[in-house]
Amino acid sequence: MTFGTVPPGELLLSFCIPTYKRAPKLARLLEQMVRVLEQSAFRDAVEIVISDNASPDKTDEVCRTFGERLAPLCHVRVLRQAENVGMMRNFQLLYEQARGSYVCLWGDDDGLYDTEFDPLLHDLSTIRPELCVSSFNNYKFEGDRVRLDGQASVMVTDLEPGVRHLLALGKISQYVYRRRDLTPHEKGVSDRGRMETEFWFITLSVLLFTHHQRTLLLRSAEIGWSDRDSHDLRFSPRAYGTIKEAALLGLDDQVLRAEFARKLPEPITDLIMVGILFRHAIGRIRLQPDIARMEHAHLMENLPRLLFAHWRTFVKIPFILVLYPLTRWRDAAAAGRIDR
Repeated sequence: MTFGTVPPGELLLSFCIPTYKRAPKLARLLEQMVRVLEQSAFRDAVEIVISDNASPDKTDEVCRTFGERLAPLCHVRVLRQAENVGMMRNFQLLYEQARGSYVCLWGDDDGLYDTEFDPLLHDLSTIRPELCVSSFNNYKFEGDRVRLDGQASVMVTDLEPGVRHLLALGKISQYVYRRRDLTPHEKGVSDRGRMETEFWFITLSVLLFTHHQRTLLLRSAEIGWSDRDSHDLRFSPRAYGTIKEAALLGLDDQVLRAEFARKLPEPITDLIMVGILFRHAIGRIRLQPDIARMEHAHLMENLPRLLFAHWRTFVKIPFILVLYPLTRWRDAAAAGRIDR
């Protein structure tokens, strides 16, 4: 479905919204977009693209209603997947369908501050970075992750700090990407159309920064907010690395690591933690030994609760318990402590 007309000038930003079974939250976000675009000086340079991942609820009705309301303000496209293609693949399909010079993938459960949209587009139109990352309500540019020292923005051009900052965030709505035509290798999609990489939107940011123009604009202004405690999951290049993603990024000689930290005992956080330990146990990813021990200890301390938290944890935990001694031997061998 399409609504409105394509603007005649440069389409600066494709505001892309992947969604699945969150009709009320999608309606809340699109209501905010109506207010934002009504007062925006850049509305003729913006398109909205929504990808409905085969939602069984009233998402289609919400898209039609707000498509008609947004049509006088900007061009709107609604894509409906015939079947659920998975979250990361849905993100990627949106990136491929975008027509703007820049692409923002925005979570359907995230909010957008009315006053921060135009300053973002102003920076994109004047500075023209390869990537732009803005602060978010649950992700502050402070502490040991990103320090701007009171500045409104900082341009990062060096490889190591650029990759470190991109991996230190992990909130999809923070990233704005320059649109590029990706090779099949860069897409990380199998022959069957399934994603071969976890957290593809982070992988994409590192790909663009390392393989194209090394300009990462970090903005201190909070562009939006989340009503979820998504700050429980943290990324950094120190603690956790995915073998496949390192190869995908062309950084085989490095171990791209991300740090998993837990602040609240949320079911979703536990599910992710068990999934990480499971992939570590079967060799899909490589955890630093001290991180693996810490997460394994947490699993053992909370075994009854975790075992029945979700059917996936019920299936995966026995494999973790059986394979954990072998993973400790493997890690020790990899560290050169055991002769092979």
